[in-house]
Amino acid sequence: MNQSPRYLIAQFVGDAMRMEPKNIGVIAWTPNAVASRFFAERNGLIIQSQVPDFIREPSIYVQWVEHWRSLASQEKIEPLGGGEAIGRGDERFLAALASYSKKSYFLRDGGVILDVVEDVDDLAEYLFDTLVEYRGTRRKGVRNFCSEAVKSTRLPSLRAFKKDYPITANVLGKQDRFTLDYSVVNGLPKFAIQSVSMPEISKGSEHQVNSAKWIFEHLQSVYNLAKADLTTVVLFPESAEVRREAEESLGLLHEMSTVVDVKNGAELLSKFKRAEELAVALEEH
Repeated sequence: MNQSPRYLIAQFVGDAMRMEPKNIGVIAWTPNAVASRFFAERNGLIIQSQVPDFIREPSIYVQWVEHWRSLASQEKIEPLGGGEAIGRGDERFLAALASYSKKSYFLRDGGVILDVVEDVDDLAEYLFDTLVEYRGTRRKGVRNFCSEAVKSTRLPSLRAFKKDYPITANVLGKQDRFTLDYSVVNGLPKFAIQSVSMPEISKGSEHQVNSAKWIFEHLQSVYNLAKADLTTVVLFPESAEVRREAEESLGLLHEMSTVVDVKNGAELLSKFKRAEELAVALEEH
């Protein structure tokens, strides 16, 4: 039987009386693979300091994300209420996974994907950008623009190119975990591109800006990367007035890195072409 790709939407309800759920993540499924994206999480690395402010207990949020991801990685899971174990290749797997929900944290069926899905990770990124970061607005996300630029280069086949590369940085006197969205690494990071989604000015966008600042400060002080080695790609608000506010909120990122409007296709591609040049050079030596 041909099974179409499906997905779950992870939601958080802060006030049980008002019952106003907020989307916090997605889990995408195909018969061959499962992938997810959550606030403050990339490839299993959860940055507790970047959990959105509307979630009052970040540590509980971290536990739920880890729990759902652990379940999604299993070959079979039993529904919480009992019953036969469902294999990951069966579309009922998502229903079994969704049974692991509570009042404040729950998974709901998002539906079926009718398009052909070649990469479940790309599907998860698209769903996250459209359903979570944009609160349901069907718009192209910053990572979608970047993914298209990457596919126009040789980067996916180059060993030195890394996507969501984990690093540990000292922030405000304590060690915290971050990921480099796109980077060239040869034992040590040589080049980095961080993405910031700012369709509006929000706590979520502030978190992304602060994260990029901390990452770039770390790369400059520890690995001696120069401004030319660091790029911030930004999805700006459509409103000119709000965009000016967004530009100002970037602050030091303008001094620490090259800031690129993600919709400027030529400039965006040039940065990934630069990454390609560096990665090729590293493989030739």
